[in-house]
Amino acid sequence: MTTEIVPVVREKASWGKGRIKLIGVGTAGIQVVNYIFKDMPQSVMAISCDTDADALDGVANIHKVLLGESVTQGRGCMRDPEKGRAAAKESIEDLKKLVGDDTEMVFFIAGVGEGTGSGALPVIAEELLKGKTNVSSIAILLYPFSPAGKRVRQIADEAIEEIKKHVSAVIVVDNDNIAVADRRFEDILKDRNNFIKNIIQGIIYSCNPGLYFSIKPGELGMLFGQGKEAHVGISIQTKIDKPDLDEMFEQISSHPYLKHILTLKNASALFVSFLWHPSVDITGSLIHTLKKRLEKESPDAEFLVALGSTSHLPEKSAMLLIIEVVDKREIEEEEEKPVLWNQKPTSLVEPKDVEISSGYADAHYIPKKEPIYEPENQVEKQRSRGQESVSPQDRRKLRKEEPSYLRQQRSIPGLFFGVGGDAEDEREVPNPRKNTIPYIHNKPD
Repeated sequence: MTTEIVPVVREKASWGKGRIKLIGVGTAGIQVVNYIFKDMPQSVMAISCDTDADALDGVANIHKVLLGESVTQGRGCMRDPEKGRAAAKESIEDLKKLVGDDTEMVFFIAGVGEGTGSGALPVIAEELLKGKTNVSSIAILLYPFSPAGKRVRQIADEAIEEIKKHVSAVIVVDNDNIAVADRRFEDILKDRNNFIKNIIQGIIYSCNPGLYFSIKPGELGMLFGQGKEAHVGISIQTKIDKPDLDEMFEQISSHPYLKHILTLKNASALFVSFLWHPSVDITGSLIHTLKKRLEKESPDAEFLVALGSTSHLPEKSAMLLIIEVVDKREIEEEEEKPVLWNQKPTSLVEPKDVEISSGYADAHYIPKKEPIYEPENQVEKQRSRGQESVSPQDRRKLRKEEPSYLRQQRSIPGLFFGVGGDAEDEREVPNPRKNTIPYIHNKPD
């Protein structure tokens, strides 16, 4: 048997029963689905499919499909996307029995970069959604850690482009971005899974016809189109009497987990869901402020809005979910230009003597064509406010604003030294080693 149907005893759903599917593909995908499914509305059907039989054994209360039993013998794809494709083609009919013609919304969750997620998901998405133009489909993809290697990330990039051809929108969660907090890694992974859960919950709750303004599941697909990159922002405030919109917008624009953060500047379409528990005080002026803020940030975008109170949220809480879709990312992060260590400066700024509590001079020479960083100006501003010295916190802030090569110099204090030089030569070409200016003895590779 390649398919296991697990009866799920849950409270009868009042709306959307059976029309929303949550499908995990590959080990990473089914782990996330297994974690978040218990908190999904009763109307959601969850399906886990993998080429690894052992991984499926750890999943409970979810419909399970073993992909490609004759191709992989239940041992996984061994990081081979071609095996993943073959396994998906072998078992696609088993999946079609679960995803019927009444389906209106599908969420795919998978890790990309290895065999099953990268190989099987494009085939599954194509076959399940073929000819179903009224189905909204969102793929939430887990991008691999950079230590996985260049080849793995290249496979992931190719898989993302292939998946885009078959779904309405793709949301990419970059695992590199989650491994930054000084916390237990297990807790960070739980936060990532909760973040994914909140996105899916926010969309599903928006389909509840009991809202003041609700959406139909198929409307998202019409708004997104096909193959769009989706940037997501979400903010949830708890234990409140009235939401703080400024704080909510700050949170949705700075979430660390996504590969591309939401900016609201390049959106061709926006889905906005503002939901709150009935115990929260929402006024007409607050809704008007939200409307004006969105129109100002994205004047050319097409909007789809869900608005209303729902008892699905915790008491005294509110949620703001915004998904923007873009045809092409117009604004990319600027890469820092490398310093040409073997190139002598032709035009230099005369240094000023500045003393900082660290004992090292912050004055330095920079070519005039480059942005000139002068921390001494910041120090004077500090002193003008009556502060005789720079605090450690301000000093760290100033150093973060320095060019990277200066930060690197400061990280190797044992290599700093000062050289006098001839005074007549200094008048013609300023000596960058004068006045005990930090200098790296060995140039970085």
